Amino acid sequence: MFQIDNSFLRSRFARRIFLLFILSAIIPIVVLALLSFSHIDTQFSKQSYEQSRIVGKAIGMELYRRLTMAHDELAAVGKSLNETASHDKTTSTKLVKQLAPDFQEISFFSGEGTAIHLLGKLELPPSLDNEQRQRLTAGKTVIQTQYDLEGKLDLMLIEAVNKSDPASGLLIGKVDPDFIWAVNDLLPTANDLLILNPSGMILYSSRPSLRSMLPQLLPLVSSSISNHLEWRYDGEDNQASFWSVFTQDLFASPNLVVVVSQPASVALTPIKNFTSVYIPLLLLTVLGVSFVAAKQIRKKLLPLVTLQEATQRIASGDFSGHIDIKTDDEFAALGSAFNVMAGHLSSQFTSLSTLAEIDRMILSSFDARFIVSTVLSHAGDLVSCSFAGILELDEDESGNGKLSVQRNTPDSPIEERQVRLSRDEIRKFHDNPSHLQCHATADYPGCLESFCEPETWGILLPTFIKKRLSCILLFSFNGPMALGEETRNSLRKFADHVAVALSNASWEERLYHQAHYDALTNLPNRALLKDRLEQAIARAQRNHSQVGLLFLDLDRFKLINDTLGHAEGDAVIKKMADILSGQVRNVDTVVRFGGDEFIIIIPDIDGKDDVALRVSMIADKIFQAAQHEFQTDRLTVHPKMSIGIALYPKDGQSPEELIKNADAAMYHAKGKGRARYEFFAPDLNAAASYRLQLEGDLRRAIEKNEFLLYFQPKVDCRSGKLIGAEALIRWRHPNRGMVSPIEFIAIAEETGMILEIGEWVMRTACQQITAWSAAGLDTVPIAVNVSPRQFQEDKFTASLTKILGEAGLDPHMLELEITETTVMVDAEESIAKLRACREMGLHISMDDFGTGYSSLNYLRRLPIHSLKIDQSFIAAIDHENETHAIVAATIVLAHKLGLKVIAEGVETEQHKEMLQELHCDVLQGYLISKPIAVEQFEARFLKTTAAPDAEEPSEVKQLRNAAN
Repeated sequence: MFQIDNSFLRSRFARRIFLLFILSAIIPIVVLALLSFSHIDTQFSKQSYEQSRIVGKAIGMELYRRLTMAHDELAAVGKSLNETASHDKTTSTKLVKQLAPDFQEISFFSGEGTAIHLLGKLELPPSLDNEQRQRLTAGKTVIQTQYDLEGKLDLMLIEAVNKSDPASGLLIGKVDPDFIWAVNDLLPTANDLLILNPSGMILYSSRPSLRSMLPQLLPLVSSSISNHLEWRYDGEDNQASFWSVFTQDLFASPNLVVVVSQPASVALTPIKNFTSVYIPLLLLTVLGVSFVAAKQIRKKLLPLVTLQEATQRIASGDFSGHIDIKTDDEFAALGSAFNVMAGHLSSQFTSLSTLAEIDRMILSSFDARFIVSTVLSHAGDLVSCSFAGILELDEDESGNGKLSVQRNTPDSPIEERQVRLSRDEIRKFHDNPSHLQCHATADYPGCLESFCEPETWGILLPTFIKKRLSCILLFSFNGPMALGEETRNSLRKFADHVAVALSNASWEERLYHQAHYDALTNLPNRALLKDRLEQAIARAQRNHSQVGLLFLDLDRFKLINDTLGHAEGDAVIKKMADILSGQVRNVDTVVRFGGDEFIIIIPDIDGKDDVALRVSMIADKIFQAAQHEFQTDRLTVHPKMSIGIALYPKDGQSPEELIKNADAAMYHAKGKGRARYEFFAPDLNAAASYRLQLEGDLRRAIEKNEFLLYFQPKVDCRSGKLIGAEALIRWRHPNRGMVSPIEFIAIAEETGMILEIGEWVMRTACQQITAWSAAGLDTVPIAVNVSPRQFQEDKFTASLTKILGEAGLDPHMLELEITETTVMVDAEESIAKLRACREMGLHISMDDFGTGYSSLNYLRRLPIHSLKIDQSFIAAIDHENETHAIVAATIVLAHKLGLKVIAEGVETEQHKEMLQELHCDVLQGYLISKPIAVEQFEARFLKTTAAPDAEEPSEVKQLRNAAN
C-alpha cells in the first residue's frame, strides 16, 4: 500500500495548498463522474431499444422479401397455366415444384368449382369476403391464414389466374412454413420473435410466453408503425420493440407487425458491466489524486532542503552552491540572497583560473556540441549568473538559429530549441556590437523571454563574422548585477573565442555531413554505410558476435514518381526515413542506399542468440510501424515494403557481399508477393539472374511480337447467352514456352514496359473485333485490363482515340477494366479521365471490386457501367456466410446505383445458382470456359450451331449458340 509521510501537514502553508487542491480537483471529478454515469445509463437503454427495432426492421424486410418471392413464384405458376389450353389447366408437378419451390401445396379452383391439384392437395379453398374479391379483381394477391387439422397456422396466397377475368379461376398456394418463418438467423442470441397482424392474430411466435405482451402491445400497434415497450412475465422484466411491414401495396392483407423482445437482464448487461468498472475506477481516481496532491506538496517543500545543503557546502569552502528556487514565497527571496552571497565569494577566487581553462578546452575541439556544453557548464564559474546561453545563428541571415541554455543549478540539463530573431532584434545587436544589457524581461529578445523571470537582468554579447551576426553569448541574473569594466572585457574576449571555435566546428561539420549524409533524408549515405558496416564486421570478429543487414525497398514507389511527380515521391521517402529511424536502436544505422532503397545495419548481436529470430523481430517491428497510412500534400499513402536480410558471417564476409546477398533476398521477397521479408539463401542469386534474364527477354518479346491474346467468355447469368469476353495476354517464349502473366507483368510494371504491352493488348483486341466483324461473325464487346501506369499517362485518352480510329471500331465494342487502386491514386483526376472515356462511348468496368479501397463516397461519383466482383469472394460464397452477405450487399448496392454486376471466378454449378438467386447480371469463369486462343473461341462461341431438336441440356444449347 501507499505510505504518505504526513509530517508536512504540520506546516500551515502545506495544509492550505492541500485543501485548495482537494476543493479544485476531487469535488469536480466526483460531480462530473455522477453526471456522466447518469447520461451513459440513459444512452445504454436507448441503444438497447434501437438495436431491437433495427433487428425487427431487418426481419420485417426479410419477411417481405420472402412474401414477394412467394408471390412471384405463384405468379409464375399462374403464367404457366395461362399458356396452356383453356380446357387443360394441368401441368407437371415437377415443373410446378421448379417454378414454386417454396410452396407445400398449390391448387387451381375454376369458376365452376372444379379443383386441379398442382402440388400436394388443398382439401377446401378458403372463403373470400367481398373486399378480398375486389382486391383480386384489382390484380392484387390475397394473403389468408387458416389452421390445419393439427392446429398449426397455414399461410395461403390467393390470386386470379387471369387478371382481366378473376371469375375464371383462382390459384391458391400454401406457403412452406420453413421458408416463410425461418428468419431466426437474423435474430441475435437471447432475443425472441413474435409476428402478428394489427388485429392481434399471432402468425409466428418463438416462445409461447410472448402472448402475454399483447395487452400492452396492441394499443401501440394501432397508433404507430414502430415503438417499444416493457412487459413482465413470470416475475422477469422484458424489453421489446416492434416494426410494421407494409404489405398492402402488393397484397390484399393488413400490415404485419414484427416484434423483437429480450429479457431486461440481457439488455441492461452493458450498464451492469459499466457500473462494476466505473465506480471502482472513480474511487481509485479520487485516491490517486489525493496521493499525488500530497506527494507534490511535499515535493514543493524541497527548497528548504536545498538551502540547507547549499549552506553546508559554503561552510566547507565550496562556493559553487548556486541554487535556483522559483516560488512566490519566502523561499525565493532567501534563495536569491543566498545566491548573491555565494556569487560574490566565488567570483573572487575562481574567475581568472576558470576563464583560462574554458578557453583552452573550446579551442582544442572541433565538436560544436562539446564547445557549447563546455561553455555552459562552466559559465557559472566565470560570473554568478542564474543561467547562461549560446544562440548560434544560421548563415543564411534569416534570423533562424539554435538556442542552448543551461541553468546554473546542480545537474541541470542543457535545453535546446530552434528560435528566430526579428529584423529589429538583429538591428539592435548591430547597433550595440560590444554588448547589450537588459534590465527587464521586456528588453530581452522574444526567444529568451520564456527563460527569464520578472525583473531579470542580463548581458548579451554578440559576435560578428564578415559583418554577419554569428553568435550571441548570454548571461542572465535574477537581480541587478553591477559588472565592472574588467569583467565585461573578459566576457567580451571570451565571447569572441567562443564564436571562432563554433565557426571552425561548423565548417568541419558541414564538410563531413555533405560527404557522408543524404541531402533529402539526412540519413547516412553509401559512403558512411561502408564505414559503419566495416566497423560492425570488425567488432563482430573480435567479440565473436554477428551482424544483421536489412535491405528495404518500397513497393510500387515508381508509380508515385511517375504519376504525381518527384516532389511527392520525395515527401514519401522523407516520411519513410522518419519511420525507419524511429524503430531501431541508437547503435543501429539506417542508410538511404539510393532512390527508394534503404539499408539497416544491426551490429553486435550476441553469437549465442538466435540471430534470425532477433532480426525477424526488428523486421516485424518495422512492418508494424509502417502499416499505418500517412498523408502527403496530394496523396494518402499506404506504405508497403519488401525486405531482404543477410547475416554476417553466414551470408558474407565483406560489406559488398552482404549488401549483394541482402539485395537478392529483397527481390525474392518481391517475387513472393511483396510486403514481406525473406532471408538470403544461396539459390537466390540464381533466381536474381533468372529475373534479369527474363527482363531482357521481355524487352525482346516486345520487339519481336511474341505476345498473343486469349479470350474468356462472359455470359448472361440467367439465360447463359454470350454477351462479351475478356482479352488476356499470353507470352509464347521461344525457349521456355508459354510464360504465365504472373511472372512477367510485375517486371513490366517495374521497368515501365507495361505501357507498350498495354497499348499492344488494346490495339490487338480492337483489330480482332474488326476482323470478326469483317468475317461475318456476330461480335461481342471485348474487355481489356488497363494497368495503373497506363491509366495515369496524360495521353491515355488520346491514345485510345487513335487506336479506335485505326481499327475503325465502334467504341461501344470495347470495355475498359480499371481497378479500384488505380482510380484512387488521384481520385479527382481519375474521375475526369473516366468521364472522358465514357463520353467517347467506351464501356467502363471496375475490376477486382472489394479488394482495394471500396470507397462508397467515390463509387457514387465514378462514371462506370459495371462492377466486377473479385474471384476471391466468389470462391468462398458457398461456404462462408460473411462472404455471401458481402456479395449480396454489393449486388444490391450496384443495382441501386444503376450498375451491372460481373462475377469472375465462377467455377461450380453451386456458384452459378447462388449468383442467380442474388440476381447477378454476368458470369465469367472456368464453369463457362477457361481463357482460350482465338481459333478456339471462334469455333466454340462464334461459329458453332446446333439443330433446334438436339437432345442437349438447354444451358449447353444457349452457350454453344451464343453467337446466334
